[in-house]
Amino acid sequence: MSGTQQQLKNHVGNAIDKFAMRDHESVSFDDWPNAPGLIGLKEERGPIELKVSGEIPAWAAGSLFRTGPGDSEIRDTPNGTLKISHWFDGLGHAHRFDIIPAFPAPGPNEPQDGDSQNQQSQKTRVVYTSRRQSDDLVNWIKSNGDDRLFSFAQRSDPCVGLFGKVMSTFKRARFGRTSQVSRGLENIAVTVVTQPPVQLEREDNLVQANSSDPNPGEPATSGHQSNTIWMLTDTSSISLVDKTTMERVGISTQKQLHPELAGPFSCAHAARDPVTGDIYNYNLEVGPNPTYRIFRIDAASGTTEIMARFAHRSLGPTYMHSFFLTERHVILCLPVAQMGYKGAAMMVYGNVVESLVPFDPSQTTKWIFIDRTAARRGVIAVRETPAMFFFHTINAWEDYDASRSGGQQESTPAEPKGRETEEHDAAKSAGDAGTASKDDAIWHVTCDMINYDSRDILDGLYFDVILNRDGAGDAFWRDPERRANSQPTLSRYTFSIPASGPGTNQAGVAITTPCIWPSRESHQGLDVKSRLDPAWPGMAGGRVLRVPSPRVGELPVINPAKATRPHRYVWSQATRGLNTIIDALVKTDMEAEYAGRPGATFWENPHGHTPGEPIFLPRPRGAPPLVKPVAGGPATQQSSSSSSSSSSSSSSSSSSSASDADPAVAGAADAEPEEDDGCLLSVVLNGHKGTSYLVCLDAKTMVEVGRAELDFPVGIGFHGAHVKAEPRL
Repeated sequence: MSGTQQQLKNHVGNAIDKFAMRDHESVSFDDWPNAPGLIGLKEERGPIELKVSGEIPAWAAGSLFRTGPGDSEIRDTPNGTLKISHWFDGLGHAHRFDIIPAFPAPGPNEPQDGDSQNQQSQKTRVVYTSRRQSDDLVNWIKSNGDDRLFSFAQRSDPCVGLFGKVMSTFKRARFGRTSQVSRGLENIAVTVVTQPPVQLEREDNLVQANSSDPNPGEPATSGHQSNTIWMLTDTSSISLVDKTTMERVGISTQKQLHPELAGPFSCAHAARDPVTGDIYNYNLEVGPNPTYRIFRIDAASGTTEIMARFAHRSLGPTYMHSFFLTERHVILCLPVAQMGYKGAAMMVYGNVVESLVPFDPSQTTKWIFIDRTAARRGVIAVRETPAMFFFHTINAWEDYDASRSGGQQESTPAEPKGRETEEHDAAKSAGDAGTASKDDAIWHVTCDMINYDSRDILDGLYFDVILNRDGAGDAFWRDPERRANSQPTLSRYTFSIPASGPGTNQAGVAITTPCIWPSRESHQGLDVKSRLDPAWPGMAGGRVLRVPSPRVGELPVINPAKATRPHRYVWSQATRGLNTIIDALVKTDMEAEYAGRPGATFWENPHGHTPGEPIFLPRPRGAPPLVKPVAGGPATQQSSSSSSSSSSSSSSSSSSSASDADPAVAGAADAEPEEDDGCLLSVVLNGHKGTSYLVCLDAKTMVEVGRAELDFPVGIGFHGAHVKAEPRL
């Protein structure tokens, strides 16, 4: 074998090895410390100037907001130290990274004094500040305990007997969620909504002890809050946060948006229309007749409209963390995660996880399609697929088909061929009026998501498992069944739904109308290799693509320009089996995966460095590329990261690692940027040193180009959002 052949063989072998989950018997979780990002975290109000090395592009200027759990222990409670059980219940902590570009060089006729010279030599600056979000909750628990509060998964004290548990149920029922809101005891720190379309009045009547309010502890002043962002969780509560200081300034609820939105549950991931800026979400009312209400907040007027309402005994109250939005539809995917006793189990257990009915693989996942066009027909289709569980959707889009062909399109996912044609525009206009150009026309809807074969992953996110306390992490991840069920999978589902016909907003039309919700045998989901059943045109649907770990992971993001349109690239947190939670960032090429080739590129993060959610920032047209082209060399030939690469490239090129990828950026600065032309921002915990840093990666190659370092740890968090800086005048 020649030297060149041996090098190629080694390259392919190393690349493919990156796609394999590590054998947990050979991995020591104690070598990957998570504790610094979960225990003993401090508030750093700042602003703190961070040390920047490498390159953070000037076009990334703006504010990166992050939120998630902070500390996981509350000391000095009536029962001693309260250890929070689950990662999702960690005490809220908000962060802001301000990315400030260096001053531009002065023009030829401008003075160049000493200050100007210093400004020219500066790199992009990064300034950090943070604020705790749950001080009122902590103070309450220190005085009163936690036995009447609601949570996501806080375990009850095993020493408490039956009588104590009954008393806790009574206390929760008496205390109620309204009291939890009015006292400011909501722990809200999952997602960030920047530039909210309406300013809400606060409903809590207490303020934080460390608040800047001149009368702490007194009723809050009512009125609109300015300069705020929203933070959300999976309830209908909304945290109002000062976007400058990151201080919580109050709590509101969806009922302020519309009086019908009185239910306790909602989605942490509200969806935003990429064109209009309108915000969509749902509200879930529990009780004898659990009801879902899908609503839209108009970005221009701030008014809220109820778009659809539905209830059915088969659609019980379900835990759902996100949903889909296309150009024409809101799509709720109800996994097998129903709350017991029509939601009343929350009163018994006080938390969501223990309130869920045991997972039953014989049940089905329900997909609810709601018309969001001007016709507002309500629910227009219901589909069922096999049981599964999920947290995060990725993206969804639809293609119009006037021929009533119920079969799956066999072309590689790309921009719909008729997207800008007169036929597509005419069909959309006709649909807005409540009819399609043909009575038998259909929409092919594609939905990408990260899902699981069961709900075992919820147990894998208890702190005992994440921190491997008493070997809990080893016990969980070395159990073959739980390990297999807890690996995230990227699943692509396709459905065919009618482009015209009745909807539940029309008089006399029920959700169980056969043309809306056909019998399960007519359309239930398919195997990965199957095609949609042509015998049931307009009623078929199922999973048509499955991308396994670690070629994809959780907290997925795409180029925001591709929202509601076909995308090629997904960036996410991967799990290779080296840590009890995240241990890598990965870029997934969906075109390669759809063609049957591995399409993953990993960031080569050091061992023990846990990356947070990646945030993709597209390079603006005309802005300088991140990395200058490098001529020649094997790495250039092996790259598959560029979106201009051929779809027929070899498997080895599709699976190149970041260290072998081509750092060249295709095209000149003024060319139209490609889909993966941009940078990724991620907050990374260095578990060995107990510090964190904001890393900037080239989104094409997954190679680090710069970082901003902190001298302390930032919590292993959830989600964030980047807001561009205002242009300099």
